[in-house]
Amino acid sequence: MHKPAKKGDVDMSGIFEARDQHNRVLYRLFCVLDRDLPEHGPSIVLLGGGTKPGRTEMPQRVYRAIDNHRHDYLETRQVASLKTWPEWWPRPRG
Repeated sequence: MHKPAKKGDVDMSGIFEARDQHNRVLYRLFCVLDRDLPEHGPSIVLLGGGTKPGRTEMPQRVYRAIDNHRHDYLETRQVASLKTWPEWWPRPRG
């Protein structure tokens, strides 16, 4: 993303975003690329997401939360355990 445009804005540099839009609502996912994840190797780590109406600014509180998630992740390098689809897919009913 980018460095802050004005004082008080969150520095989002180093964070990548994926965007999609449906019915004038913009959905955004924020990720960081971790090239040094010891157990899994290079990985894309999902930090969180947010929604907003089209052509509006994302609130700074969302950026602050994502930045906090980034700092927490980079301190611990903890990730969710990986599971194959039979282990996490819901069981059929009936």
